[in-house]
Amino acid sequence: MSPSTPAEEREAIRALVARSGHLLDAGEYGTYVELYSADATYTLESDSPEIGRRMTWLHLDRDAMAQLLAEAPQHVHDLADRTHMITVDAIEFDEGLEHAAVRSTFAVFRTTQEGVSAVYAVGSYRDRMSRSGSDWLIASRNVKVGTRMFASPTPVPL
Repeated sequence: MSPSTPAEEREAIRALVARSGHLLDAGEYGTYVELYSADATYTLESDSPEIGRRMTWLHLDRDAMAQLLAEAPQHVHDLADRTHMITVDAIEFDEGLEHAAVRSTFAVFRTTQEGVSAVYAVGSYRDRMSRSGSDWLIASRNVKVGTRMFASPTPVPL
């Protein structure tokens, strides 16, 4: 049954945003992609004071993201664990509660196989959510990272 009050809708969206981080941390990439609508986009970018402009590192539709994540285990990759900490800062609904603009802040921690943890990345999500039946899906995610120098690059979205 669909949540019916704005408070219940907000909680459903908060849970979706949190789940996106948990699924990436667990390496459950197929399930992660299912959080996105069929026509969704994912963009990863950063402002660069060195070159005086915004850099786009990834701009993918849902199918390209699914392919990237399916191929990720075949690439040389970081064996450290990642843990997302995400705070949903604001949720704004359209009048019919069918779409929402969501602003979140995140930090990703990296823990090596030796048990050493450090901040890997910090940034923000600007999500556009759409209702699909009784569920919410990510229609677009724009990730803006403040971190531009990564301890170990990864093909996996943040």
